[in-house]
Amino acid sequence: TIKIINQNEAPTRIAIADSAIIENNLVGDTVGVLSSVDVDAGDTHSYSLVSGVGATDNSSFTISGTALKAGQIYDYETKTTYSIRVRTTDAGGLMYDTVLAIKIINQNEAPTRITIADSAISENNLVGDTVGILSSVDVDAGDTHSYSLESGIGATDNSNFTISGTALKASISFDYETKTTYSIRVRTTDAGGLTYDTVLLIKIINQNEAPTQIKIADSAIIENNLVGDTVGVLSSIDVDAGDTHTYSLVSGVGATDNSNFTISGTALKAVQIYDYETKSTYSIRVRTTDAGGLTYDTVLAIKIINQNEAPTQVSLNKISIYENLPIGEIIGNFTSKDPDFDDTHYYSLIDSIGSTDNSSFFISNNLLKSATIFNYELKDNYTIRVRSTDKGGLFKDTVFNIFIIDVNDAPVVLAKGGTFVAGAIDNPLTIEETVEKPNAGVTIYYCNLDGSNCTSTPPTLPSTPGEYVWCIRAYLSPDAINSTYCVYDTVKILSPESILDIQKTIDTVQQLNNGSYLVKFNIILVNNSNNRIDNFQLQDNLASTFTSFSNFNVSISTTSTNLKLNQLFDGVNIIDMLNSGSILQVNHADTISLSVMIDKSIPPGNYYNAAQVKAKINYGLMTLFSNDPISNPSAKFRQKTKFTIKNREIFIPEGFSPNHDGINDKFVIKCPPNFTISIHIYNRWGSIVYKNEDYKNDWDGVGVSNFMGDTLAQGTYFYSISILDDFGKLSKYIGPITIKY
Repeated sequence: TIKIINQNEAPTRIAIADSAIIENNLVGDTVGVLSSVDVDAGDTHSYSLVSGVGATDNSSFTISGTALKAGQIYDYETKTTYSIRVRTTDAGGLMYDTVLAIKIINQNEAPTRITIADSAISENNLVGDTVGILSSVDVDAGDTHSYSLESGIGATDNSNFTISGTALKASISFDYETKTTYSIRVRTTDAGGLTYDTVLLIKIINQNEAPTQIKIADSAIIENNLVGDTVGVLSSIDVDAGDTHTYSLVSGVGATDNSNFTISGTALKAVQIYDYETKSTYSIRVRTTDAGGLTYDTVLAIKIINQNEAPTQVSLNKISIYENLPIGEIIGNFTSKDPDFDDTHYYSLIDSIGSTDNSSFFISNNLLKSATIFNYELKDNYTIRVRSTDKGGLFKDTVFNIFIIDVNDAPVVLAKGGTFVAGAIDNPLTIEETVEKPNAGVTIYYCNLDGSNCTSTPPTLPSTPGEYVWCIRAYLSPDAINSTYCVYDTVKILSPESILDIQKTIDTVQQLNNGSYLVKFNIILVNNSNNRIDNFQLQDNLASTFTSFSNFNVSISTTSTNLKLNQLFDGVNIIDMLNSGSILQVNHADTISLSVMIDKSIPPGNYYNAAQVKAKINYGLMTLFSNDPISNPSAKFRQKTKFTIKNREIFIPEGFSPNHDGINDKFVIKCPPNFTISIHIYNRWGSIVYKNEDYKNDWDGVGVSNFMGDTLAQGTYFYSISILDDFGKLSKYIGPITIKY
């Protein structure tokens, strides 16, 4: 038998269970399992990647045992087939090499990006206009995609857009000035259902738009302006922020008054002087043109503001009056010519050139009336100056001549009347009238107002303030008494204080440290009249107040520049307090401060004093004593000024509370400031706990001697107090005192 000895033979082939792998694998994933075809049944094999023909992609794989494993993540779109050279080695070391082609299997992948051909649209578009065309970036070449708007981050403005196929469309008309950028969230879905979302920003492109309105800062100008004055500044409302505009006057509806204005830059200016009374409103047509040439026209109404203008003429419809007519007779009616057609006017008599006879007339409700009874034989022509003042305060003055018309005269009473001050030294005793033309054989009768109870005896001048009126009749024969008319004569009696008042008040009454008293008065002189008073004397006889005591000194002062003080005034002698040159201004008050230093020996009690003023005024020579307005507000009944010198009282308190709360902390003895106090304080056992020979009201409960520095305990103590007054009199006081904390 011949035996065939087995000889190891090399493998003849390498097989792989799977030669393909799906893309996007994990590194280490098994591609396939290697096996060998070998005639030596039961032989074992190991595998390795070796260089040589076909080993191009060996680096992209590894072998673990019989498993061919991925050495990277494969991408079908990058490479679809890899070539490797694999070696199988049997147990006897024989080997076989082969080249394997490893295929990458394509897998559907999601899109990775969405693009839009145009991501901007011009404002003022139409609804449905295309914004841009959508497209997708997808590694799967040839894949198809659909698009939709999705909720999520960035989807703020989805509602303003729609998608039709690949077209992003507008669902509103956009306005750049309202919003410049919109955010939408778009999804692309491929044929395999994979998706990708992205946020797109859609920009709105600004488009030049025409202005929509013209405004003027002020559409009115005051009449009587200057040519070239600015009426107002023009501005435009334009949705294009920052746009610039020019302005012009253009023809068209509303351009009626364009020729009356001009425009310089943005300023509408006047080319004439406007007059409200001629025309109050002007119509112009203005155009604004923006930087892009778009325009807007509007009609503006320019108002002329009425300016108050002075009257130009004053007229009096009648300029004559008959003589002998009573006071208050109407002479004529005033009217004014005024550019302000609806203005009202007030008429007054003015002191200036041509006002010589103003006092003979008065004006009431635009009517010129007589203020006297005119006598043609005495004067036949009067000159007055009248002012017409409009409601804005502007005026026109005019001089008028008023003519007196002569009439056949009966006996004429020259009513004397007059104004007097009650109690004036130089007042007449009676009111006696005179007559003129004729004056021989004429009797004057004084009657009641109704003409009754006539008597030829002149009435006595009244002494009580008031206004007194008589009917005066003059006639040649008593038989004619009932046929003559009354001439009314008025006498005014003024109270002195209505012309000049003097008041005297107490300022202070103070005891000084040396025991003397300082009394301060205020003397107030009041001119209540409408005339300056410059002939007057002021006196104050203080000696009459201190009849039993004349040891005093006085001083006077004032802040008034109207009064000239006489520093020789001493209050004892009858000396004027003021020097010549002192004046009292109209409706004005001046004050003099009078200080009186009185010796300490003056007895306590009430004292009364009054100053007096003597004045020569238009209505007489008057004397008036001062009144104290504080105690007597009615100046009609004069009352002297009262001041009180009090007793020099001593008060010792029953206790105090030195607890440092700021209230009653010290033992205070009340007495005149120039008194000397000696104080000794004892406890219940008779020991001195505090003493001071010149006490100044400063004990706060702290002891002395054996109690030095100690705060005394709460309780009852006893005082022995000696007080020496400023006359050398010593008084002693003993009593209990309570300390309480």
